[in-house]
Amino acid sequence: MVIIPQFPTRMGDNGPERMPMDLTDAERYGTVVEVLDSTAKPFDPDAIEQMDQFMMDTSADSWLLCIGNPTLIVAAAGAFASIHGRLRLLQWQSRRRRYEAIEVIYTEEGTQLKVLTLPHESATQEDE
Repeated sequence: MVIIPQFPTRMGDNGPERMPMDLTDAERYGTVVEVLDSTAKPFDPDAIEQMDQFMMDTSADSWLLCIGNPTLIVAAAGAFASIHGRLRLLQWQSRRRRYEAIEVIYTEEGTQLKVLTLPHESATQEDE
């Protein structure tokens, strides 16, 4: 599963609208799932509670796609890490025109950061 805390939006002529983004490369890592709709506000306790509840049902092998509101990305990452003891992030690499897989592992000795090298054609190790 690839988790998007909230899809990025921008103000259009008729109010907020989703930004056009091609997530095809992210789909290599699993099914893309958006947690919060575009009306959720980052400082709304109900939105944070909804994020926390969603993260309770995730697998440690899920990925967090770092797009959208920075506050919601941090809230999602914090909830995920507190549940699973690690983060698996996807970060866009514009030169390569694809997402790079990064794993952050939290241990008693400290935090470890690894850039994972996954085959570009078949990056998914699990889909749900």
